[in-house]
Amino acid sequence: MASMPTQNSSTTNTEMRAVNQITQENNVQMTPNNIQKPDLMTQTSNVTPTISQNNINQSQINEQQDSQPANLIAEPNSLNQSFIMDNDEELLKAYVGKNYDKIANKQFNFTAFFFNSFYLCYRKMTLYGILLFAINLIVSLFINIFLPIIINLIIGFVFNKLYLKRTHKKINNIKANNPSANKDTLIALCTNKGGESIIRIILGVLVNVTIAFIVIVIVVMNGALTLFGNIISDFADKTNSGLNGEYKGVLMYDSSINIEDEFAVTPIEPFQNKSDEYSYQYEFRYEEGTDVFKDCGFSLNAVQGFSDGSELVKQMAEYNSENISNNIDQATINGINWTWFSKTNSIGTTYYYGTTKDNKAYLFEYDINSGTSPECPTYRQTILNSIIEK
Repeated sequence: MASMPTQNSSTTNTEMRAVNQITQENNVQMTPNNIQKPDLMTQTSNVTPTISQNNINQSQINEQQDSQPANLIAEPNSLNQSFIMDNDEELLKAYVGKNYDKIANKQFNFTAFFFNSFYLCYRKMTLYGILLFAINLIVSLFINIFLPIIINLIIGFVFNKLYLKRTHKKINNIKANNPSANKDTLIALCTNKGGESIIRIILGVLVNVTIAFIVIVIVVMNGALTLFGNIISDFADKTNSGLNGEYKGVLMYDSSINIEDEFAVTPIEPFQNKSDEYSYQYEFRYEEGTDVFKDCGFSLNAVQGFSDGSELVKQMAEYNSENISNNIDQATINGINWTWFSKTNSIGTTYYYGTTKDNKAYLFEYDINSGTSPECPTYRQTILNSIIEK
């Protein structure tokens, strides 16, 4: 009987220790403060580093997620821009459109040569096309009708290079103005901005026709004004001829004309110059005699009121018909057509030569007084041969 309590006591103590251990373990799990106990830290030392590393990695991920939302949105655009820079040829093909291979690889563009300004309008270079048309029109009308062929030949050689250079600039502008656009959007924009346009040709034709009409009107008006001016001038000359052109023994010289601008005369040595700007007048005086009439001389003047030198001489010959020494004659000297006759009286002999220049009558008179030096008649032909029309 005495041994039973011992066994029960031992059993009870053993069970109590087990309960206490379980209670302690439960207390450790349920109480957060007990996590810091040395024995628990010792038991979990192999787990703690893993938990710390995971926490660090997760913290870095969270920081990246918080700091990079904008970059993640922009990243596709950045990738597109990189793609575009490496693949501009796709955009170039889209902008050029038809005949890209010919424009990119050929040295001469036959379409630009044959259709020049209209082809530039077709390629949406309307301003350049209109300018080229205006240049060709003005050059052909006022300089040389064949010079536009040379200009168009130059256009044929340089068009492809200039067009591709212009296209690169246009594409760069499209990319700069659309930084967020993707590849497909940029290709669509290049296709829309570049390519060809029938409407631009129609616009170019209308503008070119307008330019041609204006230029032709100016040319016609200028020609009409010139023609009208000539008509007025002729009418004025004929009117003056009608008023003053009937020769009755007296001539009036036109002092509005600078004779040196119309003719040049080279006198021979014996003649003294008595000229002014309106008239050539030279005299030769026979020194052996004292008579005032013993000399010879000549003059060249524009005659007031006459537009035809030949008509003037005919009227003078008719007026002096009883004294004329010869019939009316014609002579061409240094390209100048002269109509002439001579008359003789008691004073001497006078030769009258009439010519026409710019609807104006000019008269050359050569006087040989009676009793003068026998050399005077010989000088007449020499002086005539020296007269040159300017």
